[in-house]
Amino acid sequence: MGTSEWYILSRISDQPVSIATISATVTISRQAIHKFIRQLEEKGLITVFDLQDSKKLKGVKMTAHGQRCYDAYEAIKVSLCDEIGAAIGHENVALMTRLLQQPWFGEKA
Repeated sequence: MGTSEWYILSRISDQPVSIATISATVTISRQAIHKFIRQLEEKGLITVFDLQDSKKLKGVKMTAHGQRCYDAYEAIKVSLCDEIGAAIGHENVALMTRLLQQPWFGEKA
């Protein structure tokens, strides 16, 4: 899976979200977001559903399989941070984390 797909999963890991909300918070094009959502759905990681009795407004939520995959991905990230911390020191990991949390994906404020 690509970075953008993991990024979209991170947006819906806590609760279902509308596709419009995802589109409003990132600078990935709407067409690309729809493509990634379609790919995630084909992989069985998310479900797309109608919002507010509308066939036009869509929401996405993670499937149980998607949640397991996302949780495993997050565990790998934590493990990597621990290994890096052991190698370079936890203060440097904290600095690196702050740098990496910058809006690299064009997040909108």
